[in-house]
Amino acid sequence: MTWQLVGYTAVPAAPTLYGPARIGEDGHRACFAHSPTGALFAAANILGMSSDPALQQAMTQHSAAATPGREAALQQLRLTGPAATNSGMQLRGFAVSSYTEQRASVRLAVGGGTSTTVGVLSLPLLWQEGDWKLEIPNDGTLASLASAAPDLTGFTPWSGA
Repeated sequence: MTWQLVGYTAVPAAPTLYGPARIGEDGHRACFAHSPTGALFAAANILGMSSDPALQQAMTQHSAAATPGREAALQQLRLTGPAATNSGMQLRGFAVSSYTEQRASVRLAVGGGTSTTVGVLSLPLLWQEGDWKLEIPNDGTLASLASAAPDLTGFTPWSGA
């Protein structure tokens, strides 16, 4: 496994084991293993793509499941443009909350600086079109997927993060 900078966030990559096996000319990352670890790597890479305004459109179009939430998110992007960001998130820990052949739920603990408080992103994923895709809430926003935790209790720390 290596770490690669995507937007403003370092994300894990193991192309031949877990993914991404394909990185498009536009920077879009795809082709993750159909396994719990593949779902974890997909979630982390989707988060990284979302931190880069230049990748937000491609991420929403190609890494989000075909649901009403994706359509709402694409509509918001057309109306307002990509979200401006100039800071990344440091991946500090992870937990695969659930996994089946068709669905996975991955929790990512993120933080920055010296704070012990972490942000938690709960990312629901669906297996569609041969890849893991983010299931965006029906309102098209990702804010409802975020919460906070006092520390990394319940998370596995990222090795090398």
